[in-house]
Amino acid sequence: MPLAYLMQIEIETVDDGVGVASLPLSDAVTFDGVAFVALAVRTVADIAADAATLAMTPTDQRAYTTRIDSKVTASTRGIHLSARAHLPCHTRA
Repeated sequence: MPLAYLMQIEIETVDDGVGVASLPLSDAVTFDGVAFVALAVRTVADIAADAATLAMTPTDQRAYTTRIDSKVTASTRGIHLSARAHLPCHTRA
């Protein structure tokens, strides 16, 4: 994905119903070098959810995001933002 590549998002885990993605802290995705912009937070969460979904989706089918709700409520601590998506109630087709 071009946007994920540009933002340096890394998909760390792809498993049956589980996806983990991370984004390094940089000036390009923060307001002040400390707080991530909301778009970056939503994008990392979306990519983690996509990885979890696609890991269990047959290759002849597609999955897509229809809506994401998120709020940024705290300053960043550390060197990257990580999102984990887990789809606990799923069945493989």
